[in-house]
Amino acid sequence: MHWHCLELTFRIGSVKRPPDDLREDYQQLLQTLTDLETKLDQMPDLSQIEVAVLRCLVVHNWRRLVLRHPPLPQALLPEDWPGHACHRMVASLLDRFPRPDLSRIAQQAAAA
Repeated sequence: MHWHCLELTFRIGSVKRPPDDLREDYQQLLQTLTDLETKLDQMPDLSQIEVAVLRCLVVHNWRRLVLRHPPLPQALLPEDWPGHACHRMVASLLDRFPRPDLSRIAQQAAAA
């Protein structure tokens, strides 16, 4: 087990802040989501199955990060904390691609 992942904060003087590796993970996710959004803008409409897969991957990668730590106090986060932008991007993508209707997914799967 990676013990550094379990350490949620470290001390700089008397101020606690999130570890740098967590910041880097959020920055990487933000870059991935930004790239994804750019590519999606250039693609034709997605099928219901593609939307379902897209939503699963977005939520999985978001939860992979947020479940690594408890809610981080706003007072301890810098203004440029990438987790805020990640959260907005995840919400935007999920709003843009609403949960597909399961019956339509079944129809598309049967037709394929």
